[in-house]
Parts: sequence; C-alpha cells; structure tokens
Amino acid sequence: MEKYIFSAEKRLALESLRQPFAVYQFIDKRIVTLLLSDGFLNLFGYSSREAALYDMDNDMYKDTHPDDVSRIANAAIHFAEEGGKYEVIYRTKQKTGSDYVVVHAAGEHIYTEEGTRLAQVWYTDEGTYVENCAAEGFDLNQIMSRALHEESILETIHYDFLTGLPNMTYFFELAEERKKKILREGGQPVLLYFDFSGMKFFNAKYGFAEGDKMLQAFARLLTRAFSYEDICRIGADHFAAIAENEGLEETLGQIIR
Repeated sequence: MEKYIFSAEKRLALESLRQPFAVYQFIDKRIVTLLLSDGFLNLFGYSSREAALYDMDNDMYKDTHPDDVSRIANAAIHFAEEGGKYEVIYRTKQKTGSDYVVVHAAGEHIYTEEGTRLAQVWYTDEGTYVENCAAEGFDLNQIMSRALHEESILETIHYDFLTGLPNMTYFFELAEERKKKILREGGQPVLLYFDFSGMKFFNAKYGFAEGDKMLQAFARLLTRAFSYEDICRIGADHFAAIAENEGLEETLGQIIR
C-alpha cells in the first residue's frame, strides 16, 4: 500500500488548525503519521513539525508513562487492524518539566475520495496527573487514575508489558514486512540479537524492581538507534532488532555511546 499524499492546499489548511489531532495510515503493519495539526504540536510541546513527525514514526511513545505504553499501543494496533473506535486515557511527560499530564485520545477511521482508509485521532489535555489524587481531593484525577491502571480487555496483545516494545510474535510480523521493504529498495536486511550478561546477579544484588528499570532503560536506548517497531523484547533480558546492513555500524555506535 502506498502512503497517502494530501494536496498542498489541504495539508496547509489541516496543519494550521488549533485543535490537537493527527492523521495516520496503517501501512505494512505499521502506523505511519501523515499529518499533525498546530494544536497537536502545541499540546505535546513541539516547536518543530519535522521533529514531531520523526518522533511519531520512530518513537511514538517516548514521553508516555512506562506503565501506559503497552496498553495504549495494543489499543492502537487493535484499532488499526480491527476498526471500530479508538479511545484511551494515558499519561505523557511534559517537555518543559518532569510532571505528567493526562491525555484523552479518541479516533475513528475516515476514507478519502479515492477510498484510502485513514485514521484521525483527536487529543484532549485533561490536566496534570496527581499520584496521590485521593488525598488531594482531585475527583477527576482519581477516576482517571483508576482507568489508567485497568488491564486491557483486548484478546490480542502485541506489546510487551514491561518495555512497551512489540512482543516477539508481533515483532516477527513487523520484521517480515520490513525485510520485504529493504529488499525492494535493494538493501540487505539484518536481524540482531541483544542479550544482557550478568542480569541474574544484578537482580540478586539490587532486586527485581531495579532490574526491570534497567531493562526499560535499555529499551529506551534501543529506540534512539532503531525505529520503535523495528525492535522487541523477546523475553527476560533478550532483545532483537531488524535493520538494513548499510549504516549498521553507525547505528550500533549510537547504542554504545
């Protein structure tokens, strides 16, 4: 499937809107960002549309609270594959500080005149997230806090609960499509595996909670070098990634540095 291209006039009109929204397309099992409004840039603290588009296509959940990533990523894929409505509540970190804000996202599928299916998602800022909301008397935050911790009711789970990365099954579906794309463009696909050494002793010394934090930190490190959906946590302390051979040495250097 080819990426849909808006006319210059329509793109300019949509991008200039102050309502926070985004338009996506599901291509080769990946969610591709087509358009972001000025309201979206303002809500999520971007001064550059190019930077926002890059993050959305390569590390969409970089500022999302780690406890929310798996849940909303699964909801997004379910929406893309199964249709229906998309509606999630999650926490995202403010770029100007360390606090999280609560975001309500709702979307539906739309069709172009040519019959191409796109997804339009609207975002609403519901205010700063308060950890101890019951003690502070924030009734709305208390309701949202409960919603944020509810388990997903989706039967098909695509993302790892700890890191938010694609799980092994879904990763190999994505990797197959990525491999085809690399080959079509004349490149050579490479599958990489990463394995922590000494994780058992680290957990014994510092505890499993700290071990989980290390795995989450390594997952974030991988997302700086690879596209978000080109990597996965296979299980325990094992990770994998698919990449193109050309430029791979430089990519691996980003991880080492």
